Amino acid sequence: MGAIAGMIVFQAVLLWKVGKGQLDFAKYEWLLPALLVQNLGQVVGLAVYAVRYLFSDITSQKAD
Repeated sequence: MGAIAGMIVFQAVLLWKVGKGQLDFAKYEWLLPALLVQNLGQVVGLAVYAVRYLFSDITSQKAD
């Protein structure tokens, strides 16, 4: 959870600085795809964690 929170804070600060004009990434074509992949990784990781948590009790049940 801490890693996800850290990445969200990092992205928020990065977007804020780009919006204020303090940073310009126009010449870095790799940056947007890298951020999109990072966001996709966060979503997939959170989904895997949620599914494992929600269905963790099913594996311990026995069929009648």
